[in-house]
Amino acid sequence: MPEWFNYVICTLRSLFRSHTALVQENLALRSQLALFHHQVLTGKRPKPKTTPAFRRLWAVLSRLWADWKSVLVVVRPETVIKWHRTAFRLYWRRKSRHKGRPQVSPAIIDAIKRIHNENRLRSPERIHHQLISLGITDVPCPNTIFSDCSKNSSRTITIDSNSQQSESRTTTL
Repeated sequence: MPEWFNYVICTLRSLFRSHTALVQENLALRSQLALFHHQVLTGKRPKPKTTPAFRRLWAVLSRLWADWKSVLVVVRPETVIKWHRTAFRLYWRRKSRHKGRPQVSPAIIDAIKRIHNENRLRSPERIHHQLISLGITDVPCPNTIFSDCSKNSSRTITIDSNSQQSESRTTTL
């Protein structure tokens, strides 16, 4: 069968398709042609390499269009299915990711340091309760208060000439 006859049959078949099917096919073919033109014909690559936008487009087309495999030329259908599975996995990994501790504002950190400097023997739990009694709404947990207090002071041990150990604390602000 001559090659031109295939073109005539494809053209006649498109007369009986719906408008949305033709638009979807046109989008699919144009995306592949644009990828090929951008990378191969400009001399950047001998073989087209898919971009993230191209992969996303084909992952969406594979879900919305029933006849997407018939116009796929650049990659295999299994590759598009793999892209869709990867995108699905990345979406849910990002959505279920743990956010971590909330940020503590600098004003609350300054209040913690001030309370700690006033009385160094005060425990993080007591500082926590004192911040609540002061009316601060977003009070961090005692573990965070402990880490803020330990960043505030450094402990140095010096040995005197009398062979006695003395402990001194230096405050760094």
